[in-house]
Parts: sequence; C-alpha cells; structure tokens
Amino acid sequence: MEGFLEVVFFSVLLTSGTSLKCETCIDVGQGCSGSQMICPAGYDTCAIALMETSTGFVKVAVTVKGCASSNSCKNGPLYGSFGQAKVRGSVVCCSEFACALASPQLPPINTTVNGKQCPACYSLGSSCVTEVEYCTGSEDYCIDAVTHVDGGTVAMKTTMKGCVSELICSGLKAGTTALGRFTKGHCRTASNGSSASGHILLVLLGLLAAKDFF
Repeated sequence: MEGFLEVVFFSVLLTSGTSLKCETCIDVGQGCSGSQMICPAGYDTCAIALMETSTGFVKVAVTVKGCASSNSCKNGPLYGSFGQAKVRGSVVCCSEFACALASPQLPPINTTVNGKQCPACYSLGSSCVTEVEYCTGSEDYCIDAVTHVDGGTVAMKTTMKGCVSELICSGLKAGTTALGRFTKGHCRTASNGSSASGHILLVLLGLLAAKDFF
C-alpha cells in the first residue's frame, strides 16, 4: 500500500504527453530516469516530485518526473493523513535542461494539531470504514475520493478519505493522467474540532515517525 499512495497523488500532478519535452519516469527511492516525452497542451513546465508514505514504522519514498502545470509549484508542500497512512512530499518545477540539477526535498514532519478534523480511511477497494482524523500543520481540507491507477500490468482502485493540504486538492482538480485518474471525489474545507485523546495519539504518532525518520 505504501508505494501506491505516491502513484495516486503524483500521477494527478504529473503526466507524460507542443514543443516542451520532459523526462518521464517513476521509481522507488530518491531518483528515477526515463525517456523524454512531448508534453500535452495545458502543461507548461517539467517537474520532479518526491513523496514519502508512512504506515506505522514502514516508510517508502517515490520519485516521479514528468510534465506539469506551473500551478503545481505554487501551493506549497504536500501533506495528507488517511488514518493509518500518512504522506508528505514536494514538487519542483524546472526547464528541460535545468531539471538535471533540480532536487526536491521532503518537507519536515508536522505533528502540530491545527484544530480541524476530517473522516479518514484508506482502502484498496470502493469503500472503507472511517475514523476521525485530527488534521495537522497545513492540512486545511478534507478529501473524499475514489481513484483508479493502471500501472500497465496491474490496475488498482482505491478509496481515500482524510486531511490534506492544498496541493493534493489541486491534483484532484487535474482529474486524469496517463498513470491514474480520480473517478470521483471532492475537497472541502475541514471543520473545526478538538479531542484530547486525538491530540495524544497524534503526538505519539509524531514521535514514532520522527524516531524512524531520523
């Protein structure tokens, strides 16, 4: 499940395809290499995305390169909390040749509760049982989406709900790419809420994530 979340989010931000050409690839780790692809209309820059998914003590980083809209670089880092799964990442836009020197960095782990909450779950299927997620940092939105990702030999459908930052909601608006598409979904402003037990849980998760990361 860990690597699949990266494909979902960055496949809606980056796509392969009029004159702009970008290297297109996806691979586990902090780097990938692939062929140059002509970008489709509406994509005005090349981009490199790095994202990390964590579930418990397991962390997986994935790098994606491709064509993108320059709007993808204007909404800050990417954060999402989906119950047991957490994601963070960043996107760096670059010109064709400058991309060789571009290197996105993972944003810092943020466990500061921001007073908002969303129903949250993640499932490899069309439904999942939700729990209350207490949003942290820049996670100001709730997402409720069903995605379809076709990796060529494997097609997967997921349901995801939780707290997300603005960049993920921007990806939701993009809709369809060569790697995956949102079949349905929406973002909304997260509601205010508080819970002492929720705060304690987030602190514990933050300590475990920080210990594993450092």
